[in-house]
Amino acid sequence: MTSLSNKPLFNQFISSLVFFLLVVVILDFVCSSTASVSSVTSPFVHTNNKVKVAEERKEAKTLLKWKTNLHSKSQSFLSSWAGSNPCNWVGINCDKSGSITHLNLSSHSLKGTLHNLSFQSFPNLLSVDLSYNSLFGTIPTNIVHLSKLSVLNLSYNQFTRIIPSEIGQLTSLHTFYLAANHMSGLIPPELGGLTPLRELDLSSNNLIGVIPTSLGNLGNITTLYLYWNQLFGSIPQELGMISSLTGLELSRNNLTSTIPVSLGNISNLTTLYLHANQLSGSIPQELGKLSSLTDLELSRNNFIGTIPASLGNISNLTTLYLHVNQLSGSILQELGMLSSMTDLALYTNSLTRVIPASLGNLSNLITLYPYQNRLSGSIPQELGMLSSLTGLDLSRNSLTNTIPTSLENLTKLTYLYLASNKLSGPLEINNLTQLKSLQLSYNQCTSRLPENVCRGGLLENFTTSDNHFIGSIPKSLKNCTSIFRVWLEGNQLTGNIGDNFGAYPHLDYMELSYNKFSGELSTN
Repeated sequence: MTSLSNKPLFNQFISSLVFFLLVVVILDFVCSSTASVSSVTSPFVHTNNKVKVAEERKEAKTLLKWKTNLHSKSQSFLSSWAGSNPCNWVGINCDKSGSITHLNLSSHSLKGTLHNLSFQSFPNLLSVDLSYNSLFGTIPTNIVHLSKLSVLNLSYNQFTRIIPSEIGQLTSLHTFYLAANHMSGLIPPELGGLTPLRELDLSSNNLIGVIPTSLGNLGNITTLYLYWNQLFGSIPQELGMISSLTGLELSRNNLTSTIPVSLGNISNLTTLYLHANQLSGSIPQELGKLSSLTDLELSRNNFIGTIPASLGNISNLTTLYLHVNQLSGSILQELGMLSSMTDLALYTNSLTRVIPASLGNLSNLITLYPYQNRLSGSIPQELGMLSSLTGLDLSRNSLTNTIPTSLENLTKLTYLYLASNKLSGPLEINNLTQLKSLQLSYNQCTSRLPENVCRGGLLENFTTSDNHFIGSIPKSLKNCTSIFRVWLEGNQLTGNIGDNFGAYPHLDYMELSYNKFSGELSTN
């Protein structure tokens, strides 16, 4: 009876023992499996670390090799370049893995070439800035290996020869500066394939040929600077398709033909520099659609015809340079609507008729230069409202009648040129205390010289030759120690020279002939 009653307990013990042994076996399997996985993974981690270190050493070795080929003085500016970890060197930035991403050595007084810099050693390089140095030689074609490069700045060096067409394969590039070098040859059409490009500056080189039409494909570009080269041919109308463009500077080349009307479509354009070329034809009315434009410079070309009235619609315009062309017709009243205007240069054209009174509305105007035209009539009284004006040049026209007294309100004026007209009457300048240069020669003035001509003590140049001025020399001129040059010949001035003129420590030239002076000029 006893053995039968204990049988369930025995079976329960056996079951527990079996379960315990099963758990032990499972745990042993899991542990051995984990150990096995660890033993398999560990070699890969170790290998990755080795690759990382090898890449760092390769990049460092490449830079050190380049350093040793620079001029000796340049090497001293890179004294931190030592060892095998370039991430701590001057001008170097790395990513988290230790690979070089930025090479910035701008203004480090480096002299040498790029011939020994193997760009293929830098697979993760994003930015290269070597501007403002004295690097020379050619730009190596192996730069094509920088597939991730977004910024390339080689400006203000002495690089020569052609721009490598391989740069057109750097499809991540969004900034390319190569200004102020000695590059020659053509602009590679391949640059038109750099669709991410936002800024392109090839100015101040010796580039020749035409502007590639492919540049019209740069749909994201904001600034295109090709000025001061030897480019010729016409301005591609395709540039008018670049709606993102804000700055277009093509000045100081040998560009010919007319301005393409398509440029009027670049609605975001703020600066348009086409000056100092050989452009011809009329100025397109379409430029008046450039509502964002602040600076328009078309001077020193061969433009003919009249000034487009549509320019009066460009309300943000601050600078308008149309000088040294062959423009005719009148100065448009519409220009008086450009309330933001600070500089207006219309000189050396064939403009006729009167100076519009509406120019007096340009309250921000600093310089007004319509000289050497065929303007006639009176000087508008309204010009006296230009309270910000520092330079006014109306010389070499056919202006008549008296000089308006309102000019006395121009208290900031430093240069007043009225020479070579047919002006008469007195000149009131009592309040022009900032005046440095006053030119009244070759007019018909019959009054006395302005009594307070040097009231501010700043006058350097004073010319009244070939008029009919009478009377003695103003006392303010006698005490004007700042004077540098004086032309008073060809008038009817009187008085004793020794009494009327003082000591002028900066005097370079004085002409007093053909007057009614007496006495002798003191040498003291």
